[in-house]
Amino acid sequence: MSLGLSYLAQSQNADGSWGGTASSIDDIFPSTSSAVDALRLIEATPSTNRTNAIGYLSAQTLDVTDYLSRRIVSLTGTGANTSTDLTALVALKNSDGGWGGAAGYTSEVLDVALTLRALVAAGSTDSTSINGAVSNLLASQKSDGG
Repeated sequence: MSLGLSYLAQSQNADGSWGGTASSIDDIFPSTSSAVDALRLIEATPSTNRTNAIGYLSAQTLDVTDYLSRRIVSLTGTGANTSTDLTALVALKNSDGGWGGAAGYTSEVLDVALTLRALVAAGSTDSTSINGAVSNLLASQKSDGG
């Protein structure tokens, strides 16, 4: 575990993010969000790396389902206010109860699943959104269970 922490500490960008290099397989925002989630699981107290990454995530202007959902999950429990993100995320809901990549996009399973994860992480009591997301996922399920 210490090798992983050392790697994260050494590979963090000056702005608090991770990724954005030629060897990165994901965009900066999801990479940073995933690193924050991992650090939250293994650190007893927040490191400077985690604090800097939270600052990076908090400073971003977002309007897409994926990133809003990831930020809500990553910032929940840090003392950061996620209510604006939660309101923006719920506003992106489609009439079929699901979410697409952004406003006006067709509902997609990944976006719905990420949104449901964010709603639960934030302790949302919006049963209309939660039930709509679950119903949308169930309606999208294939006969083989996938």
